[in-house]
Amino acid sequence: MAKSYRKDYLERVKKMSEFQEFLNEQLQDDEFRKEWEDIQPAMDVIRAMDDAKISQSLT
Repeated sequence: MAKSYRKDYLERVKKMSEFQEFLNEQLQDDEFRKEWEDIQPAMDVIRAMDDAKISQSLT
């Protein structure tokens, strides 16, 4: 079971790394970067709500 968990974890890390590379490429575009920056306050609220739900074991 531990090997399966490790394999799943490594696959997730790889996907996250690929996403980060993709995002970094997209952020080179000024229009994309502006839109990305504009939505960050809303994303902060969503992350805070998720953190609160997790801390209260509501998920």
